Amino acid sequence: MSNKFKTNEIDTFIYVKNTDKGYTIIYLHVNDILIIGNNDHMIKSIKIILTKKSDMKDLGVANVILGIKLSKIFDGSILSQSHYFEKIFDKFSKCDNFIVKKLRLGNRPIRIFLDN
Repeated sequence: MSNKFKTNEIDTFIYVKNTDKGYTIIYLHVNDILIIGNNDHMIKSIKIILTKKSDMKDLGVANVILGIKLSKIFDGSILSQSHYFEKIFDKFSKCDNFIVKKLRLGNRPIRIFLDN
């Protein structure tokens, strides 16, 4: 990838562009592209360049990435794996090999899985 992007040395599917105006990170995963940055104009220009070079569909703001749920709040973002854990809990709570104990931690329910 060109356009002044540098390939990450550890993960060659990550490309980073850092300028005085901001940064943009592109992450390629199978047939998905995740574009992250702190400058909306840079992100939009990258989308335009990529759209011209390939058949690309913009799915909008990402909600879940690799099992991590992303939420925006007024002064930043929240990363949470509760979405992923709920999926795992639901899967294992249906298995006969596990006993599910439901407990409460403060006002939040938690589940503990015990192997039979």
